[in-house]
Amino acid sequence: MTVVAKNKVLILCQYPVVKGIRERIKDNLDVDSEFFVVSTEASAGYRGLLKILRARTFEKIYVLIADTTVAPLASILQFISLVVPASERYLLYPDGRIESFSISNALLAAGRVGVVSVLGFISILYMGLKASRLLRRARVIPIVDVETCDKTFGYLRTNLWLGVQAGGAITHTRGVVGAMLKLGWKVLYFSYDKPSLDVGNQVTHITIAPKHPYIIPREFNHFLYDTAFTSSVLKELKNFRGILYQRASLGNFSGVKISRKLRLPLVIEYNGSENWLSRNWGTPFIFKSIIESVEAATLQHAHLITTVSEPLREELIARGVSDDRIVVHPNGVDVDKFDPSRFSVEEIRSIRSQLGISDDAIVITFVGTFGPWHGAEVLADAARYFYEHKDEEFPDVPDLTFLFIGDGVRRMEVEERAKDLVASGKVILTGLVTPDEIPLHLVASDILATPTLRNPDGSVFFGSPTKLFEYMAAAKPIITSDLGQIADIFFDSPSIDDLKREGLSATECREGEFGVRVAPGSMRQLLDAIIIAAQNPEWCGSAGKMARKRVLERFTWDHQVTAVIDKLSSLLTLEKDKNQTRILVNALHSKSGGGLTYLKNVLPRIIADKALDVHVCLQRGQEQLLNPSLMDAKIHYIDQDNNLFKVLLAEQIYLPALAKQIEADVIFSPANYGPIFFHTSVILIRNALSVAFVERRIRKLLYWSLLYFATAISAFKARRVIFVSNYARNSISNGIKYRHKDNTAVVPHGVNFDLYSPGPMNERDTETMLLVSDIYVQKNIHNLLLAMEKIVKKRPGIKLNIAGDSLDAEYTRRIHRLVSDLKIGGNVNFLGSVKSSELSKLYKTCGLFVFPSTVETFGNPLVEAMASGCPIACSDRAAMPEVGGDAAMYFNPHNVEEIAEVIIGLLENDEQRRKLSEKAIKRAEQFSWDITAKRTINVLTEAANQ
Repeated sequence: MTVVAKNKVLILCQYPVVKGIRERIKDNLDVDSEFFVVSTEASAGYRGLLKILRARTFEKIYVLIADTTVAPLASILQFISLVVPASERYLLYPDGRIESFSISNALLAAGRVGVVSVLGFISILYMGLKASRLLRRARVIPIVDVETCDKTFGYLRTNLWLGVQAGGAITHTRGVVGAMLKLGWKVLYFSYDKPSLDVGNQVTHITIAPKHPYIIPREFNHFLYDTAFTSSVLKELKNFRGILYQRASLGNFSGVKISRKLRLPLVIEYNGSENWLSRNWGTPFIFKSIIESVEAATLQHAHLITTVSEPLREELIARGVSDDRIVVHPNGVDVDKFDPSRFSVEEIRSIRSQLGISDDAIVITFVGTFGPWHGAEVLADAARYFYEHKDEEFPDVPDLTFLFIGDGVRRMEVEERAKDLVASGKVILTGLVTPDEIPLHLVASDILATPTLRNPDGSVFFGSPTKLFEYMAAAKPIITSDLGQIADIFFDSPSIDDLKREGLSATECREGEFGVRVAPGSMRQLLDAIIIAAQNPEWCGSAGKMARKRVLERFTWDHQVTAVIDKLSSLLTLEKDKNQTRILVNALHSKSGGGLTYLKNVLPRIIADKALDVHVCLQRGQEQLLNPSLMDAKIHYIDQDNNLFKVLLAEQIYLPALAKQIEADVIFSPANYGPIFFHTSVILIRNALSVAFVERRIRKLLYWSLLYFATAISAFKARRVIFVSNYARNSISNGIKYRHKDNTAVVPHGVNFDLYSPGPMNERDTETMLLVSDIYVQKNIHNLLLAMEKIVKKRPGIKLNIAGDSLDAEYTRRIHRLVSDLKIGGNVNFLGSVKSSELSKLYKTCGLFVFPSTVETFGNPLVEAMASGCPIACSDRAAMPEVGGDAAMYFNPHNVEEIAEVIIGLLENDEQRRKLSEKAIKRAEQFSWDITAKRTINVLTEAANQ
């Protein structure tokens, strides 16, 4: 049913308006008016919002432009106003100016919104791609630190809260900026709005306005603003050499882009996931994944992240942020501003009189934005219960006055729950008051309440309520929820259960006792605590003094900002520490086989070394192969679509340029060859160049000849060369000369003992053999298959499992034809690429591991098989005897008869296989990735300092 209000006017605004402006507007219009706050009704969703408005009829509707920052909202508010049946429509400005607009004007405004919405859609997709790229890049290395910067603080307030006039975010901003000024820093403040910072002309404010009208979905606005904000700030900061500080905000990573462009330190203030906030306390976003990516990129590129609670710190760590980049400090307060001695008795009496409160009344006060977590409705329920049951339950308790200061989504609910008490003056709702008016309201109160609620999804409460510290600074006793950080701060204060059991022990509070803790959401506990405090005024006075004492000791904005600056200073000092060696790992060619295994195991260990600053260069897509080995590494990418020629070109041109840009001490190339035009290059030679002697195909011979040539030049130009075995060094050194004597080192590969471990011997299947190898001609699989023909005649049930990628298509076709020709298809299984976890099971259960390769510089599968306790039959060529030692039976890989004879002999001798298994386990202990990484780090460090 439509509500008819022909004698009333509707004032439509986006956010709550402070009390003074509301009263001035009502006086100027001189009619019965009703405010409708869109953000307060936003929890109903867009459809619900329009439905609420549609059900009303007004003679006139005014779209309020409360200040200049609300101007971008004019178009969308004009369009929303069309839903309300009204004969006249106006724009209402804060100076009293009124402009009429027609339905056609509103429709034109809607058209502008539609066009910008298309731009917003394009923008959000572009930003998603930009975030993905940033997630693959390393943090910039700043050119200044806390000691060498120009002591200027660039505060980037990117929150697009058009017209917001109060709240914890504004309080936090004022506090941080004020504390920086006290520490002697200059402040450049970039934002759209200009809240009062209480600092006069000491702050240089640069206004950056959105370039488009506000649109729907709301997240589009923030992504569009990111672009405008970034370009405007960069124009202003051309010669800036200070510290950047950004309050993390929806869809905005301008701080990251500015930091990277100017190579400046970036501090990010993190107050929780935007997706979580919208899902639990508002309307869920449509483009959640892109918002998540932008947030992740911001966190990854911040040099320091400051947050206000331990749960937020734990959340950041869970999102991959290293603990050493996080500083945790609760919110703070301007203790001078909330000093009760500022106000005279006359001022206190005056504000109470204005609110209709007598001098002897006991006032319980709540201040807040009436958010879903504030619990204002619980306090309203407590007030209602108190007066409904006063005569029978609380006859000796004096009347209480409940004062609610603020506005927001739950204000109407509070007003509805306590409407009779509002009418009688027992409950007073002031609406929004300016931040400068809050201290006097608190000092004029007797007891302060923070009935904070638990998170709706059951997660840990992560807030650090700014009002809590303002309450403490005002020297008043506090009734608060026993929750999260609040419980930690009030640890020494009694709970309501303590008081019911023991009562108040004295009129003087003990150290740390400045309030009462109650169960979150419990109306009765909240009321009981209020009543106990109201009946003990001397204790309340003592508790208030204790609260102010504690906040002075620990919770000022100076404390928080000092913690941030000190932590940033130590981090940046560590970053520039000359003892730290910066390594650029050239991983462009590591995509499969032993090279990939090597990086997966060595990279995390190198990255973990605090003496190294590790950067890694990859082709796009390689991160899928190397994760999670790359965690905490600084990543750089090339886009060459796997084209080998382009990759080689990038390796010689882009890689040295990148190394110069990041000031790398060493480029480490673990793939035979690397950039030849960099002064400090270390290469790892692991590919066997003697494959050329096995090959007969012209195309393959050309490939190996080029590889030999590239390896020879790289080795000659390299400062150090690492070989994976003595065989590799001896065989390759005969044809390759080096620039320096004794610049080679042998560093064998290792094995992952967590993954590859021995299983019980009696669980091994004596009718199953295993070969782990990618399929190349040098792997000699054809001779093993010829031997299989003879083995099958002796043991018809025997199976050979071959696990590995087919990397040589021509050779693969050849061995498949051979299997068919030999009629052993039922005895040979080609498993293809096998996951590590599945491969571990194959090692543990095979009766015999066979390794017939003719050319290996090391042979990772051989060590994995030893660690798994496999009996091994192995080629006696190349590095195999050096690696396998006495843990294998060897054969000539070119002699089919000998291969078959050794394998059959082992399959038929259980005792010999058992002894080989024991020797293999012991032999494997010589190969450790920890040792490999340590020795590799020694080589890299020596090369850097040579």
